[in-house]
Amino acid sequence: QPVTMEVSRAKLADFEGGAAMLVTFRNVSERKRLESQLMISDRMASLGTLAAGIGHEINNPLTAVRMNLELAVQQLGALPPSGPLSAALDMLGKALGGADRVRDIVHDLKIFSRAEASEMLPTDLHSVLDSTLRMAWNDIRHRATLVKDYAPDLRPILAVEARLGQVILNLLMNAAQAIPEGQSGLHRIVIRTVQEGDWASFSVQDTGQGISPEVMSQMFSPFFSTKSVGEGSGLGLSLSHRIVTDLGGTISVHSEPGQGATFTVRLPALGPTPAPVSAPPRTTAAAAVGRRVLVVDDEESICQCVKLALGRQHLVDVCCDGAEALERLRQCEPYDLILCDLMMPKLSGIQLFEKVQQEAPQQTDRFVFMTGGAFTSA
Repeated sequence: QPVTMEVSRAKLADFEGGAAMLVTFRNVSERKRLESQLMISDRMASLGTLAAGIGHEINNPLTAVRMNLELAVQQLGALPPSGPLSAALDMLGKALGGADRVRDIVHDLKIFSRAEASEMLPTDLHSVLDSTLRMAWNDIRHRATLVKDYAPDLRPILAVEARLGQVILNLLMNAAQAIPEGQSGLHRIVIRTVQEGDWASFSVQDTGQGISPEVMSQMFSPFFSTKSVGEGSGLGLSLSHRIVTDLGGTISVHSEPGQGATFTVRLPALGPTPAPVSAPPRTTAAAAVGRRVLVVDDEESICQCVKLALGRQHLVDVCCDGAEALERLRQCEPYDLILCDLMMPKLSGIQLFEKVQQEAPQQTDRFVFMTGGAFTSA
Protein backbone atom coordinates (compact mmCIF):
# COMPACT_ATOMS: atom_id res chain seq x y z
CA GLN A 1 0.00 0.00 0.00
CA PRO A 2 1.48 3.40 -0.97
CA VAL A 3 2.54 5.68 1.89
CA THR A 4 3.54 9.34 2.10
CA MET A 5 7.03 9.92 3.48
CA GLU A 6 8.73 13.02 4.80
CA VAL A 7 12.51 12.91 4.18
CA SER A 8 15.24 14.96 5.89
CA ARG A 9 19.00 14.69 5.75
CA ALA A 10 21.99 15.97 7.68
CA LYS A 11 25.74 15.69 7.20
CA LEU A 12 27.73 13.97 9.91
CA ALA A 13 31.30 15.24 10.27
CA ASP A 14 32.60 12.07 11.82
CA PHE A 15 30.95 8.67 11.66
CA GLU A 16 33.16 5.65 12.28
CA GLY A 17 36.19 7.57 11.14
CA GLY A 18 34.74 9.31 8.09
CA ALA A 19 32.12 11.73 6.78
CA ALA A 20 28.57 10.46 6.41
CA MET A 21 25.02 11.52 5.62
CA LEU A 22 22.13 10.83 8.04
CA VAL A 23 18.83 10.42 6.17
CA THR A 24 15.57 10.24 8.17
CA PHE A 25 12.33 8.90 6.70
CA ARG A 26 9.08 9.65 8.53
CA ASN A 27 5.75 8.07 7.56
CA VAL A 28 3.23 10.96 7.50
CA SER A 29 0.40 9.12 5.74
CA GLU A 30 -1.88 9.27 8.78
CA ARG A 31 -1.25 12.98 9.33
CA LYS A 32 -1.99 13.76 5.69
CA ARG A 33 -5.18 11.71 5.86
CA LEU A 34 -6.34 13.58 8.96
CA GLU A 35 -5.57 16.93 7.32
CA SER A 36 -7.59 15.89 4.28
CA GLN A 37 -10.55 14.85 6.44
CA LEU A 38 -10.46 18.13 8.36
CA MET A 39 -10.49 20.05 5.06
CA ILE A 40 -13.57 18.08 3.99
CA SER A 41 -15.26 18.87 7.32
CA ASP A 42 -14.46 22.57 6.92
CA ARG A 43 -15.89 22.60 3.40
CA MET A 44 -19.05 20.90 4.63
CA ALA A 45 -19.45 23.56 7.35
CA SER A 46 -19.07 26.29 4.72
CA LEU A 47 -21.64 24.58 2.50
CA GLY A 48 -24.06 24.47 5.44
CA THR A 49 -23.74 28.23 5.96
CA LEU A 50 -24.21 28.78 2.23
CA ALA A 51 -27.28 26.54 2.16
CA ALA A 52 -28.89 28.54 4.96
CA GLY A 53 -28.52 31.77 2.98
CA ILE A 54 -29.72 30.21 -0.25
CA GLY A 55 -32.73 28.73 1.54
CA HIS A 56 -33.75 32.19 2.75
CA GLU A 57 -33.34 33.70 -0.71
CA ILE A 58 -35.42 30.93 -2.31
CA ASN A 59 -38.15 31.13 0.32
CA ASN A 60 -38.96 34.78 -0.32
CA PRO A 61 -39.94 34.54 -4.02
CA LEU A 62 -41.33 31.05 -3.43
CA THR A 63 -43.76 32.44 -0.84
CA ALA A 64 -45.06 34.92 -3.40
CA VAL A 65 -45.42 32.18 -6.03
CA ARG A 66 -47.33 29.86 -3.69
CA MET A 67 -49.63 32.57 -2.36
CA ASN A 68 -50.53 33.78 -5.86
CA LEU A 69 -51.20 30.22 -7.00
CA GLU A 70 -53.39 29.54 -3.96
CA LEU A 71 -55.37 32.75 -4.48
CA ALA A 72 -55.81 31.98 -8.18
CA VAL A 73 -57.09 28.49 -7.37
CA GLN A 74 -59.51 29.90 -4.77
CA GLN A 75 -60.90 32.60 -7.06
CA LEU A 76 -61.21 30.40 -10.15
CA GLY A 77 -62.70 27.59 -8.06
CA ALA A 78 -65.55 29.90 -7.07
CA LEU A 79 -66.58 30.42 -10.72
CA PRO A 80 -69.13 28.20 -12.55
CA PRO A 81 -67.29 25.09 -13.81
CA SER A 82 -66.42 24.80 -17.50
CA GLY A 83 -64.04 22.84 -19.68
CA PRO A 84 -61.31 25.50 -20.09
CA LEU A 85 -61.66 26.57 -16.46
CA SER A 86 -61.27 23.01 -15.22
CA ALA A 87 -58.13 22.61 -17.33
CA ALA A 88 -56.70 25.85 -15.96
CA LEU A 89 -57.44 24.78 -12.39
CA ASP A 90 -55.72 21.46 -13.04
CA MET A 91 -52.61 23.22 -14.37
CA LEU A 92 -52.56 25.63 -11.43
CA GLY A 93 -52.93 22.70 -9.03
CA LYS A 94 -49.92 20.96 -10.60
CA ALA A 95 -47.91 24.18 -10.42
CA LEU A 96 -48.84 24.53 -6.75
CA GLY A 97 -47.75 20.93 -6.15
CA GLY A 98 -44.38 21.70 -7.75
CA ALA A 99 -43.98 24.79 -5.58
CA ASP A 100 -44.74 22.66 -2.51
CA ARG A 101 -41.98 20.25 -3.50
CA VAL A 102 -39.50 23.13 -3.71
CA ARG A 103 -40.71 24.37 -0.32
CA ASP A 104 -40.12 20.92 1.20
CA ILE A 105 -36.61 20.74 -0.27
CA VAL A 106 -35.72 24.16 1.15
CA HIS A 107 -37.16 23.17 4.54
CA ASP A 108 -35.12 19.97 4.55
CA LEU A 109 -31.92 21.81 3.62
CA LYS A 110 -32.48 24.30 6.43
CA ILE A 111 -32.73 21.50 8.98
CA PHE A 112 -29.08 20.64 8.29
CA SER A 113 -27.73 24.17 7.94
CA ARG A 114 -29.18 26.13 10.86
CA ALA A 115 -26.27 27.99 12.44
CA GLU A 116 -28.41 28.82 15.48
CA ALA A 117 -29.66 25.30 16.06
CA SER A 118 -28.35 24.65 19.55
CA GLU A 119 -31.43 24.78 21.77
CA MET A 120 -33.10 21.49 22.69
CA LEU A 121 -36.79 21.65 21.82
CA PRO A 122 -39.71 19.18 21.77
CA THR A 123 -39.31 17.40 18.45
CA ASP A 124 -41.54 15.11 16.40
CA LEU A 125 -39.24 12.23 15.45
CA HIS A 126 -41.49 11.14 12.57
CA SER A 127 -41.34 14.62 11.05
CA VAL A 128 -37.53 14.69 11.13
CA LEU A 129 -37.38 11.16 9.71
CA ASP A 130 -39.65 12.13 6.80
CA SER A 131 -37.66 15.29 6.05
CA THR A 132 -34.42 13.35 6.06
CA LEU A 133 -35.86 10.60 3.87
CA ARG A 134 -36.70 13.22 1.24
CA MET A 135 -33.07 14.35 1.35
CA ALA A 136 -31.74 10.81 0.89
CA TRP A 137 -34.45 9.53 -1.46
CA ASN A 138 -32.43 9.87 -4.66
CA ASP A 139 -29.73 7.59 -3.22
CA ILE A 140 -32.21 5.10 -1.79
CA ARG A 141 -34.62 4.61 -4.69
CA HIS A 142 -32.04 3.12 -7.07
CA ARG A 143 -30.88 0.58 -4.51
CA ALA A 144 -33.75 -0.57 -2.30
CA THR A 145 -37.46 -0.54 -1.58
CA LEU A 146 -38.19 1.78 1.33
CA VAL A 147 -40.46 0.50 4.11
CA LYS A 148 -41.71 2.77 6.91
CA ASP A 149 -43.06 1.15 10.07
CA TYR A 150 -44.02 4.02 12.37
CA ALA A 151 -45.38 3.53 15.88
CA PRO A 152 -48.73 5.35 16.27
CA ASP A 153 -48.05 6.11 19.94
CA LEU A 154 -44.56 7.59 19.53
CA ARG A 155 -44.03 10.48 21.94
CA PRO A 156 -42.00 13.63 21.19
CA ILE A 157 -38.37 13.83 22.20
CA LEU A 158 -36.21 16.71 23.40
CA ALA A 159 -33.64 17.32 20.68
CA VAL A 160 -31.88 19.76 18.39
CA GLU A 161 -33.63 19.04 15.10
CA ALA A 162 -30.60 19.83 12.94
CA ARG A 163 -28.31 17.47 14.84
CA LEU A 164 -30.87 14.70 14.99
CA GLY A 165 -31.37 15.05 11.23
CA GLN A 166 -27.62 14.73 10.77
CA VAL A 167 -27.66 11.39 12.61
CA ILE A 168 -30.59 10.06 10.58
CA LEU A 169 -29.11 11.18 7.26
CA ASN A 170 -25.81 9.50 8.04
CA LEU A 171 -27.51 6.20 8.91
CA LEU A 172 -29.70 6.34 5.79
CA MET A 173 -26.75 7.07 3.48
CA ASN A 174 -24.70 4.28 5.03
CA ALA A 175 -27.61 1.87 4.54
CA ALA A 176 -28.04 2.90 0.91
CA GLN A 177 -24.33 2.66 0.14
CA ALA A 178 -24.18 -0.86 1.59
CA ILE A 179 -26.51 -2.00 -1.23
CA PRO A 180 -25.46 -2.17 -4.91
CA GLU A 181 -27.30 0.03 -7.42
CA GLY A 182 -29.84 -1.36 -9.85
CA GLN A 183 -31.36 -4.04 -7.60
CA SER A 184 -34.03 -2.08 -5.75
CA GLY A 185 -36.51 -4.94 -6.13
CA LEU A 186 -34.20 -7.32 -4.24
CA HIS A 187 -33.29 -5.12 -1.29
CA ARG A 188 -35.10 -3.23 1.44
CA ILE A 189 -34.36 -0.38 3.81
CA VAL A 190 -36.74 -0.44 6.77
CA ILE A 191 -37.28 2.60 8.99
CA ARG A 192 -39.00 1.55 12.22
CA THR A 193 -40.02 3.54 15.30
CA VAL A 194 -40.99 2.07 18.66
CA GLN A 195 -42.20 3.53 21.95
CA GLU A 196 -40.45 1.57 24.72
CA GLY A 197 -41.65 2.90 28.07
CA ASP A 198 -40.00 6.29 28.48
CA TRP A 199 -37.77 5.76 25.44
CA ALA A 200 -38.55 6.60 21.82
CA SER A 201 -36.41 4.62 19.42
CA PHE A 202 -35.88 4.39 15.68
CA SER A 203 -33.92 1.88 13.65
CA VAL A 204 -32.51 1.81 10.13
CA GLN A 205 -32.27 -1.72 8.76
CA ASP A 206 -30.79 -2.66 5.38
CA THR A 207 -30.34 -5.90 3.47
CA GLY A 208 -26.87 -4.97 2.27
CA GLN A 209 -23.50 -6.64 2.60
CA GLY A 210 -23.33 -6.48 6.37
CA ILE A 211 -20.42 -5.54 8.62
CA SER A 212 -17.49 -7.72 9.66
CA PRO A 213 -16.55 -8.04 13.37
CA GLU A 214 -13.25 -6.24 12.69
CA VAL A 215 -15.05 -3.21 11.26
CA MET A 216 -17.75 -3.31 13.98
CA SER A 217 -15.09 -2.82 16.66
CA GLN A 218 -13.86 0.44 15.08
CA MET A 219 -16.89 1.91 13.32
CA PHE A 220 -17.61 4.64 15.91
CA SER A 221 -13.95 5.77 15.93
CA PRO A 222 -13.19 9.19 14.38
CA PHE A 223 -11.88 9.10 10.81
CA PHE A 224 -12.42 5.36 10.46
CA SER A 225 -13.95 4.61 7.07
CA THR A 226 -14.22 1.63 4.73
CA LYS A 227 -15.13 3.88 1.79
CA SER A 228 -12.78 4.98 -0.95
CA VAL A 229 -10.92 8.28 -0.67
CA GLY A 230 -13.30 11.17 -1.40
CA GLU A 231 -16.44 9.15 -0.68
CA GLY A 232 -16.56 9.62 3.08
CA SER A 233 -14.91 11.66 5.81
CA GLY A 234 -14.88 8.87 8.39
CA LEU A 235 -16.62 11.25 10.79
CA GLY A 236 -20.26 10.30 10.24
CA LEU A 237 -20.73 7.54 12.78
CA SER A 238 -18.42 9.06 15.39
CA LEU A 239 -20.31 12.37 15.19
CA SER A 240 -23.62 10.50 15.29
CA HIS A 241 -22.50 8.66 18.42
CA ARG A 242 -21.52 11.94 20.10
CA ILE A 243 -24.78 13.67 19.11
CA VAL A 244 -26.94 10.81 20.38
CA THR A 245 -24.95 10.65 23.62
CA ASP A 246 -25.37 14.43 24.09
CA LEU A 247 -29.13 13.93 23.72
CA GLY A 248 -29.04 11.39 26.55
CA GLY A 249 -29.56 8.41 24.25
CA THR A 250 -27.75 5.38 22.90
CA ILE A 251 -26.84 4.10 19.43
CA SER A 252 -26.14 0.44 18.73
CA VAL A 253 -25.62 -1.80 15.72
CA HIS A 254 -26.37 -5.44 14.96
CA SER A 255 -24.95 -7.06 11.85
CA GLU A 256 -23.57 -10.21 10.33
CA PRO A 257 -21.54 -10.35 7.11
CA GLY A 258 -23.87 -10.87 4.16
CA GLN A 259 -27.00 -10.38 6.33
CA GLY A 260 -27.32 -6.59 6.32
CA ALA A 261 -27.15 -4.28 9.32
CA THR A 262 -29.52 -2.62 11.78
CA PHE A 263 -28.65 0.61 13.58
CA THR A 264 -30.89 1.49 16.54
CA VAL A 265 -31.07 4.85 18.28
CA ARG A 266 -32.89 5.17 21.62
CA LEU A 267 -33.74 8.64 22.98
CA PRO A 268 -35.56 9.82 26.12
CA ALA A 269 -39.20 10.55 25.35
CA LEU A 270 -41.19 13.44 26.74
CA GLY A 271 -44.41 12.89 28.66
CA PRO A 272 -47.64 12.20 26.76
CA THR A 273 -48.89 15.23 24.85
CA PRO A 274 -52.02 16.67 26.51
CA ALA A 275 -55.16 16.86 24.42
CA PRO A 276 -55.52 20.30 22.79
CA VAL A 277 -58.07 22.60 24.36
CA SER A 278 -60.36 23.84 21.62
CA ALA A 279 -60.89 27.59 21.52
CA PRO A 280 -64.47 28.87 21.68
CA PRO A 281 -65.89 29.47 18.21
CA ARG A 282 -65.88 33.04 16.99
CA THR A 283 -69.27 34.53 16.45
CA THR A 284 -70.40 35.44 12.95
CA ALA A 285 -70.68 39.10 13.91
CA ALA A 286 -67.12 39.24 15.23
CA ALA A 287 -65.77 37.48 12.18
CA ALA A 288 -67.49 39.93 9.87
CA VAL A 289 -65.79 42.98 11.42
CA GLY A 290 -62.86 44.18 9.32
CA ARG A 291 -59.56 44.53 11.18
CA ARG A 292 -56.68 46.94 10.63
CA VAL A 293 -53.60 44.98 9.53
CA LEU A 294 -50.07 46.21 8.86
CA VAL A 295 -47.75 44.05 6.74
CA VAL A 296 -44.01 44.80 7.00
CA ASP A 297 -41.68 42.98 4.59
CA ASP A 298 -38.81 44.11 2.37
CA GLU A 299 -40.12 41.77 -0.37
CA GLU A 300 -42.80 43.86 -2.08
CA SER A 301 -44.25 40.78 -3.78
CA ILE A 302 -44.98 39.19 -0.38
CA CYS A 303 -46.57 42.40 0.89
CA GLN A 304 -48.88 42.52 -2.11
CA CYS A 305 -49.78 38.83 -1.83
CA VAL A 306 -50.75 39.20 1.84
CA LYS A 307 -52.71 42.35 1.04
CA LEU A 308 -54.54 40.54 -1.74
CA ALA A 309 -55.32 37.58 0.54
CA LEU A 310 -56.52 39.61 3.53
CA GLY A 311 -57.75 42.73 1.78
CA ARG A 312 -61.14 41.25 0.88
CA GLN A 313 -62.15 41.26 4.57
CA HIS A 314 -59.75 43.63 6.29
CA LEU A 315 -58.10 47.01 5.89
CA VAL A 316 -54.48 46.21 5.01
CA ASP A 317 -51.55 48.64 4.89
CA VAL A 318 -48.09 47.57 3.68
CA CYS A 319 -44.59 48.86 4.39
CA CYS A 320 -41.53 47.60 2.54
CA ASP A 321 -38.99 48.44 5.25
CA GLY A 322 -38.87 48.67 9.02
CA ALA A 323 -38.13 52.41 9.17
CA GLU A 324 -41.25 53.22 7.14
CA ALA A 325 -43.30 50.93 9.39
CA LEU A 326 -41.99 52.69 12.51
CA GLU A 327 -43.12 56.08 11.19
CA ARG A 328 -46.55 54.70 10.33
CA LEU A 329 -46.93 53.18 13.79
CA ARG A 330 -45.96 56.51 15.35
CA GLN A 331 -48.54 58.47 13.37
CA CYS A 332 -51.50 56.12 12.76
CA GLU A 333 -54.14 54.61 14.99
CA PRO A 334 -53.23 51.28 16.58
CA TYR A 335 -53.38 48.18 14.38
CA ASP A 336 -55.20 44.98 15.28
CA LEU A 337 -52.40 42.86 13.75
CA ILE A 338 -48.83 43.56 12.62
CA LEU A 339 -47.31 40.89 10.35
CA CYS A 340 -43.60 41.65 10.43
CA ASP A 341 -40.65 40.13 8.60
CA LEU A 342 -37.54 39.41 10.71
CA MET A 343 -34.72 39.97 8.21
CA MET A 344 -34.84 43.47 6.70
CA PRO A 345 -31.85 45.62 5.66
CA LYS A 346 -32.62 49.09 7.11
CA LEU A 347 -34.38 48.20 10.34
CA SER A 348 -34.85 44.53 11.19
CA GLY A 349 -38.06 43.13 12.64
CA ILE A 350 -36.37 42.72 16.03
CA GLN A 351 -35.15 46.33 16.01
CA LEU A 352 -38.60 47.56 14.97
CA PHE A 353 -40.20 45.59 17.80
CA GLU A 354 -37.75 46.99 20.35
CA LYS A 355 -38.48 50.57 19.26
CA VAL A 356 -42.22 49.95 19.38
CA GLN A 357 -41.76 48.54 22.90
CA GLN A 358 -40.30 51.91 23.93
CA GLU A 359 -42.62 54.24 22.01
CA ALA A 360 -45.94 52.38 21.71
CA PRO A 361 -45.88 49.37 24.08
CA GLN A 362 -49.63 48.78 23.63
CA GLN A 363 -48.82 47.64 20.07
CA THR A 364 -46.27 44.96 20.97
CA ASP A 365 -48.80 42.19 21.60
CA ARG A 366 -50.11 42.70 18.06
CA PHE A 367 -46.86 41.51 16.43
CA VAL A 368 -46.63 38.21 14.56
CA PHE A 369 -43.19 37.60 13.07
CA MET A 370 -42.69 35.80 9.76
CA THR A 371 -39.44 34.85 8.03
CA GLY A 372 -37.99 32.82 5.23
CA GLY A 373 -35.05 31.92 7.46
CA ALA A 374 -33.45 33.00 10.74
CA PHE A 375 -29.66 32.96 11.03
CA THR A 376 -29.00 33.90 14.65
CA SER A 377 -30.27 32.76 18.04
CA ALA A 378 -31.72 36.26 18.61
